[in-house]
Amino acid sequence: MASLHQTKVRPRWIRVQAILLFGILFVIFLILVFGTLTLKDSVSFFREMHGQERLMSFQHRLDTVLVDFLDTESGQRKYLLTRNPVFLVSYHRSRDRLVAVLNRLIRSDFPHPVDPGTIRTLARLVREKLREMDWAIRLRRGYLGPALPGHGPRDFLNVSKERIRLIISRLDRMLETESARIRLQAERQESRLGITALFFLSLLLVTLFLGYTYLWRHNRVMHGLHALLEKEAAHDPLTGLPNRRFLSETMEWMLARVARNPHLCAVLYLDLDGFKKVNDRFGHQAGDRLLIEFSRRLVSHLRKGDLVARLGGDEFVVFLDPLESSEGIPGIVDGIVARLNESPLIPELGLNEVGVSIGWAIYPEDGNDVDGLIAVADRRMYERKGSARKIPSIRFGEDS
Repeated sequence: MASLHQTKVRPRWIRVQAILLFGILFVIFLILVFGTLTLKDSVSFFREMHGQERLMSFQHRLDTVLVDFLDTESGQRKYLLTRNPVFLVSYHRSRDRLVAVLNRLIRSDFPHPVDPGTIRTLARLVREKLREMDWAIRLRRGYLGPALPGHGPRDFLNVSKERIRLIISRLDRMLETESARIRLQAERQESRLGITALFFLSLLLVTLFLGYTYLWRHNRVMHGLHALLEKEAAHDPLTGLPNRRFLSETMEWMLARVARNPHLCAVLYLDLDGFKKVNDRFGHQAGDRLLIEFSRRLVSHLRKGDLVARLGGDEFVVFLDPLESSEGIPGIVDGIVARLNESPLIPELGLNEVGVSIGWAIYPEDGNDVDGLIAVADRRMYERKGSARKIPSIRFGEDS
C-alpha cells in the first residue's frame, strides 16, 4: 500500500511532451532512412548519367572517325582524278585528323557494351586503308612502291571501306540501343528521386512543425510554471493576498515614487481579536474560512489602487495611496468595520466575540520608510487593543 501511495501520476503536459519528443525522434529516424535511400538512388542516377555521357562521347568520336575517313577518301579520289595539289593538301589534313581521332578512340575508356576487339579491328582496317591510299597517291605521282600481294588497290579499298562502314554502323546501333536504355532508366530514377525528395521534404516539414510545437508548448509550460512560482513566492497561498515580501518591495517602490511627487499616504495595521478562539473551538478549517472571507470583504471595500497584504496569522496591512488628509483616517477605519459587520462572515458559527483592532501610520509624519511606518502602525494597533476606544466587534453569527 505504501508503494501505491508513493506512486505519482505523471502530469498531462509531461505525457504530451513525451509523445511530441517521441514523434520527433521517429520522424528523424524516417528522415535518416529515406535520406540514405535517396542518397543511394542519387549515386546510381549520377552513375548512369556519367555512363551516358561516356557513351555519347565515344559515339561522337566513332562518328568523327567515319566522317574523317570519308573526307580522306574524298580528298584522295579528287587528287587521283585531277592531280590538283589543293586536294592533296586536303587529303593530308583529313588523314592527320583521322589518325589523331583514331588514336584517341583507341586510348579512350570503352563503355559498355563496346567490345575492345571490335575497336582494334576497326583501327587496323582504317590504317590499312590509309596505307593503300598513300600507295595509290605515290603511284599516281610517279613514285614506285611495292605492290600489294593478291589485291589491286581498287579491290582492297572497296572491301575495306564496306567493312569499316559495317563495323561503325553496327557499333552505332549498339550504342543507340544502350543510350536509349540508359535514358529510360534515368527517367525512372528521376521520377523516383522526385517522389522521394517530396516525401523527404514532407518529413522535414513535419519534423520542423513537431519541433516548433514541442518548443512552443515547453516554453508555454515553463512560462506558466515560472509565473506560478513567482505568484506563490509573492502571495499568500490561503487568501491570495500579497505576502510580506511583496508588500515590502511594492511599498519601497511606491514610497520612492511618492518622494518624487510628495503627497500623503497611510499604512493600516489590522489584527483579528479572538481569532484563536475560532481555531480552538471549531478547528483550523473554520479559521481558514474566516481569514478568506475577511480578506475578501476587506479588498472589496478599499480602492483598486490600495495594497492589501497578509503578514501572517491574523495580521493584515493596508497601504493607502494617495491619502487626501490625515483627518480622513477614522472615517476609512469606520468604513472598513462597517463593511465587515454587514453580515456574519461564517453564519453557521455561533460566535460574536471576535473583533478587529486597527492601527495606522501616516507618511511622512510618522516615518519615511517601510519598516518605520509598519512599526508605528503596529504599535498603535496594540495600544488600541483593550482600550475604551476599541472598535466594536465584528459579528460572525448569532449565539448558538
